[in-house]
Amino acid sequence: MVVPGIQARLPLSHPTGDNHRMTMVRVKPHRVGDIVKVRSVHGGYPLPEGLPEGAQVRVVAFDHAYRRIEWQGREFRVYMMNLDTGLELVPPRHGNICRR
Repeated sequence: MVVPGIQARLPLSHPTGDNHRMTMVRVKPHRVGDIVKVRSVHGGYPLPEGLPEGAQVRVVAFDHAYRRIEWQGREFRVYMMNLDTGLELVPPRHGNICRR
């Protein structure tokens, strides 16, 4: 998409002259056994009855786009977007991951 008045190509170098790529930020992936928080997704996926907002849960299993989680000895099935895993930095070189 070309926007009138905006240059179609971005410069390949940093404005200071350094040829650095920008570090990216992405959602941390979660694995079975991870402890994460849960939250409602407004307009889409509410939390199951009995599971409070912000609860710390353990991921038990993967089921396509859903995750089975455990909280206080009870298991629930939630949509993967209900899990708040935090963010991580991805530096530009070789796609290495720096967890924060």
